[in-house]
Amino acid sequence: MGKVKKNLSSLVEIPRTRTGRKKPMCGRCYVHGVEVVLEGHKKYCKFQYCKCVGCYIFLAEQRVAADKIARKRASDLNKVKKISHAEVSIFLFSRHKI
Repeated sequence: MGKVKKNLSSLVEIPRTRTGRKKPMCGRCYVHGVEVVLEGHKKYCKFQYCKCVGCYIFLAEQRVAADKIARKRASDLNKVKKISHAEVSIFLFSRHKI
């Protein structure tokens, strides 16, 4: 008889939303090896002010993703409303103000 190999993920129940999607987990906690559901956790995250390399990389990737989404939304707005590049500045959607 063959050995049955079980995945750890099949033994642990993954929290799901009403639509069946996996609930988002805290990225900072995940960097430190802890899995915590993000909902209602932001104020109480014990790694909120952590300055380690892992957290720094996570935050840098998060900023890059947010900027990419902002550029995509600005581009979509330009296509729908036929706005020229002179009318919409990328700085309107950027976190870094000049």
